[in-house]
Amino acid sequence: RACAILFFEQLRRAGKLGKPKPDQCRSGVRGVYFDKEERSWVARCSSAGLQKYAVYSTEEMGFQEAYREAVRKRVQNVRQNHQFIFQRTRWRGQRRPLGQRQT
Repeated sequence: RACAILFFEQLRRAGKLGKPKPDQCRSGVRGVYFDKEERSWVARCSSAGLQKYAVYSTEEMGFQEAYREAVRKRVQNVRQNHQFIFQRTRWRGQRRPLGQRQT
């Protein structure tokens, strides 16, 4: 452990560690990227645990419009999958929830 700490300090003093960067992607939106082969913007979405990809062609829609649609699809999917839905707790019969006295 002492050797590892000494090595870390040497790297830090030499300026070879660098600085941690925030999560960055070229599109500016996580899950949206430009596919050079297809010449289209792609939005990565998940539905029921499966990865799905929505492809928006720049040749058909234009560069900016395809980007906007991909971002819109990604944001819509994230909001849909990460929302809190209140569900009533039901008990079959007259069972009491745990933690309540039975007598």
